[in-house]
Amino acid sequence: MPTVTWGAIQGRKEKLVSRVIICDYLKSIGIVPDELEEVELPSTVDVMRERVEFLQKIGLTIDDINEYPLMLGCSVRKNMIPVLGYLEKIGIPRARMGEFVKNYPQCLHASVVVELVPVVKSLRGLDVEKQDIGYVLMKYPELLGFKLEGTMSTSVAYLVSIGVNPRDIGPMVTQYPYVLGMRVGTMIKPLVDYLVSLGLPKKILARMFEKRAYILGYNLEETVKPNVDCLMSFGIRKEVLASVIAQYPQILGVPLKAKLSSQQYFFNLKLKIDPDGFARVIERMPQIVSLNQNVIMKPVDFLLGRGIPAEDVAKMVVKCPQILALQVGLMKNSYYYFKSEMGRPVKELVEFPEYLTYSLESRIKPRYQRLQSKGIRCSLAWFLNCSDQRFEERLTGEYIEAESSSPSFYMGGRLELPGSVVVSEEEEESDDEMLYRQGTVVFRKLPFINKSAKEFNSCSCGYPVQRPMAAAETLIQKIGKAVKEVAKTRSSEWWYTPHMAAASRAIDERIPLVDLVLEVRDARIPLSSEYLQLRKSPSSSRRVIVLNKMDLANRPRTKEWLRFFQEQKCMAFGVNSHNRENIREFLTFLQGRVRESKKKDDTAHAITLMLVGIPNVGKSALANSLHQVGRIAAAEKGKLKHSVVSPQPGETKSISSLKIASHPNIYVLDTPGVLPPNVIDDGICSKLALTGAIKDSVVGEIQLAEYFLSVLSLSNEYKKWGTLPGFETRQLLSNEGISNPDNRQKRQYPTDHTQDFIVNNVRRTLFDTVSSFSGCIENGKDLARLIEQEFEVLLKVFHLPLESEESSYCRAATKLLNLYRTGRLGHYTLDSLPSNGPALSPLL
Repeated sequence: MPTVTWGAIQGRKEKLVSRVIICDYLKSIGIVPDELEEVELPSTVDVMRERVEFLQKIGLTIDDINEYPLMLGCSVRKNMIPVLGYLEKIGIPRARMGEFVKNYPQCLHASVVVELVPVVKSLRGLDVEKQDIGYVLMKYPELLGFKLEGTMSTSVAYLVSIGVNPRDIGPMVTQYPYVLGMRVGTMIKPLVDYLVSLGLPKKILARMFEKRAYILGYNLEETVKPNVDCLMSFGIRKEVLASVIAQYPQILGVPLKAKLSSQQYFFNLKLKIDPDGFARVIERMPQIVSLNQNVIMKPVDFLLGRGIPAEDVAKMVVKCPQILALQVGLMKNSYYYFKSEMGRPVKELVEFPEYLTYSLESRIKPRYQRLQSKGIRCSLAWFLNCSDQRFEERLTGEYIEAESSSPSFYMGGRLELPGSVVVSEEEEESDDEMLYRQGTVVFRKLPFINKSAKEFNSCSCGYPVQRPMAAAETLIQKIGKAVKEVAKTRSSEWWYTPHMAAASRAIDERIPLVDLVLEVRDARIPLSSEYLQLRKSPSSSRRVIVLNKMDLANRPRTKEWLRFFQEQKCMAFGVNSHNRENIREFLTFLQGRVRESKKKDDTAHAITLMLVGIPNVGKSALANSLHQVGRIAAAEKGKLKHSVVSPQPGETKSISSLKIASHPNIYVLDTPGVLPPNVIDDGICSKLALTGAIKDSVVGEIQLAEYFLSVLSLSNEYKKWGTLPGFETRQLLSNEGISNPDNRQKRQYPTDHTQDFIVNNVRRTLFDTVSSFSGCIENGKDLARLIEQEFEVLLKVFHLPLESEESSYCRAATKLLNLYRTGRLGHYTLDSLPSNGPALSPLL
């Protein structure tokens, strides 16, 4: 018995000594061991050293360990490695593991099987995507310590009870995971009850929370109520508070008093709008509180510059504050049409300023022309402030219907104007980008073109030309003959290749299975780039014509083509694959089509779209852009997939799938480009070759460059370059050491033809050559002589030697074609509209 007692005493003594040694070690490296008195420490200092070094290895510092020294009680092999390994598996990046542990060190004590796995499964059950789990936990790591039957489940249950769609819980948690940690009784329900008391229905609140879950995080007592009181103190009427919040929910969380005070003073000083008028402005457009004052002044200055008195401008702003967010370029077009074409007095514009918010091309012009044809004289509001159906009823009605007071505007956050024009103070769009967004034509039936494209074989170059230019006919025939010869002698390698034949069969098999077929065409050749294989496919309501590469085509002509498809009852959409905002609009449009189709078919399945078209119209680039924008919009994480993109045709050899949206899941199939088995006529061949749908080597770079120079010389595009300094002038400035904008921007490399100063030299040189030409370019021989002169000057501009003439000409042609195909030498639409709109028959 004494031996046993002595052993126990000796053991406790050894533990005490070991603990003292470990504490001394911790103190020596800067760790305060005071909080470790109740924690069981390892038996040796080597084990403690291993724990410290492991924590430092994942990125923690001594100060981080001092913040939560209890983590030193965790075993490296039993606790740390299993937990961190599981966290990495579910998506926490290894490089950020130290940051995660620093934010939530308690996770090291958790059991993977008993505590961590159930939480992750619960998140997946809430419809949080697998690849988003790591992102959610990085934002709110405390979720790992929640009990499933506690706050986490009750907050979700309450949100569903007020109308939040259960399928939207996942995106809400991804966007704002803190919602799972909010107590219903003390945080969520009081906020909801207060907003309901202001007149907001629960269904509206549910939609607000689905789109902007972070609103739930606004502090009711410190932020929401003071902001509502602030609105009322500035004259906002209580009965319209609900409308104000519904239009701009963020107004509940911004530093409102400072913003309203600043804007009210600005409106009073610059626009002569009194506080009562300012309150009416906020009621009609609450986004004004966050709108940049420089943005506000641009449309105001435009109106004042048109001679409208300041007091009338103030009335217009109070009545329709949306005009303050319009692009001046669009306002200018609408105003000049109002004055010159419609011939109406400015008084009518003052009485109905909403006129400026309507799209000139899609609403004002078409409706006014209909009125003119019927001889009807009416007010602006009567023919603009109604739907298309109501407008038709008014035209055919036997009585004049009373006018409604004003148009309605989108309610819900971002400042959105008619025509899907979005303006923010961070980024202003160019007029061209605005045209992209307004160039959409949507109709119910989707017929195919059954008239031969050779009937429209002409080169408009963005200007009205109704027949092929006789002077360029020789070049067109030469290119067509070259393509036919190649297709005839080497068709298996150069025209309808084996991979095209296989892709054609695969596409035919998949068309009946997909939900929507996106026929991608080149906006420069909307008819010549038709995918002829679709003519035999019975798909009337599941086809959209996508005019890609809008940035390379003539803008007004593209709008006319979209209108043409509208008249033919086709559904068409103009796209620039490199414009993210345009792609976002296109994706929204596709999701709308999907929702319409799902109303007819309630079966829950993933939606599949298929991109089809001839080679090199940008199908893969469009698929990649949709994939990237869709992943960002859905807040998805993980590695992005990419389709192969190349300026050369025929790079895509197989069908690939990319996810572009969630809830519902939408996938797009990127397919290889397929040419028709039989060679088409000379005019279409020449356009396909010039735009890059056929390999340059089939025709030859020099012949293609000659064809482009004929297009350029016979158009008016080159006349825009007359104000550029000449080539000799630039060389003189450079030799004299005088700086110019090109020199200041970047170093010049004379051999790099893509640099701005080289491009400007090419433009000005071509302008000088065409302008000074004494012959008649409508004559074929004279045009050939002009093209020869243009080649000679291009050799000089591109700094190419003259020793080997054929090689230098080929290099100059390659550079010239590259500049044309990247939009550096103007915007051309090679297909012109038919003079008498041909009848397009539907598939069925």
